[in-house]
Amino acid sequence: ELGETYEELGRTTDAIAFYEGVFNELVNKPRLEASQNERLLNVVARLMRTYNRQGDKKKAQAAFARVQQLLGDNNPMVSSLLIDSLREEGKYREALDATRAALARYPNDRSLKLTEALTLGDLRNYEDSLKALRNLVEGQTDSSVLTILSSVQLQSGQLKEAEATIRKALELDPNDTDLLIQLGSIQDRSGQRSEAEKTLRSVLQREPDNATALNNLGYFLAERNARYNEALPLIEKAVSIEPLNGSF
Repeated sequence: ELGETYEELGRTTDAIAFYEGVFNELVNKPRLEASQNERLLNVVARLMRTYNRQGDKKKAQAAFARVQQLLGDNNPMVSSLLIDSLREEGKYREALDATRAALARYPNDRSLKLTEALTLGDLRNYEDSLKALRNLVEGQTDSSVLTILSSVQLQSGQLKEAEATIRKALELDPNDTDLLIQLGSIQDRSGQRSEAEKTLRSVLQREPDNATALNNLGYFLAERNARYNEALPLIEKAVSIEPLNGSF
């Protein structure tokens, strides 16, 4: 998506212009197909996120109000837009309340159930978050939920469980490099430093310009105190690929 590329390059004004153009094109259509509804909500979510990061909450609220008027209140995806915006602002308690209100109206909506689990994790209520995620995983073959479950297990200090879960996800998607990167992080936290290095190097064999793998490997090596000459070029390359990535 061009708008995301603009964001990554720091061209926020161009990103907003792109998102607003797509947004206006869609809202002015006499009728939207289901796929166009999904695209509209996706674009509005990105537009609201960009406005919020600029501190322009009024424009973010105005974009939400327009899509709410178009699609109506009886749409779980509209509720998700509001919830995602609250989480983006760090208003986790409000986000949880909004999620549970939406679930009262749409009790079988899987996306809202996942959002509830994520927001519980945001609030560091790991016990309830993990319980909700395990319920979602049960009987499913969905690597994305397993990935989130592993992340919450890692955050809560359940390192063995986090590794076991991410390995289950890898059984479903063995070529997913994001899963391998997460495995590397878990291995590093668990003190398996040589294994973490091997995992990240396997990612870089497939994707030499994977910025997250480069950055993580660089910091893993730097933490060993004796490999700075090897670590620094990896970190510098990661930053050159994604110069605006705040996690680097």
